[in-house]
Amino acid sequence: MPVSEEENDGAMQLYQVHLPPGRPSPPLPYHLAFTETFQVIQGALDPYLGRGRRHAVLNPQESLTAQIGQLHTFANERGTRSQSISTGLRDR
Repeated sequence: MPVSEEENDGAMQLYQVHLPPGRPSPPLPYHLAFTETFQVIQGALDPYLGRGRRHAVLNPQESLTAQIGQLHTFANERGTRSQSISTGLRDR
C-alpha cells in the first residue's frame, strides 16, 4: 500500500492494484466511512456497482467512484493485465 491510513490520521488510503487476465471479482463490499475511487493506469478494469452489479469498463485515465455505503467490486475480464490505483477518502 503506497499510502496507509496510519500515515495521514485515517484521511486517505492508496493502493496499487495489479490484476492478471481473467481475474474474477471478489464479493461486494461497502465502506461506511470513505469513498473509493478506481483509476486505470494500464489495461482495463471492470467495476460493478450496487446490488444489481451495474457494470462499467474503465480504460486508462478513466475513473469511477463508489460512494459511502455503495456496494461495489471489480474484476479484470480482459485477456491482458490490468493496473489501477484505488483511493479511499474518508468523509470528515
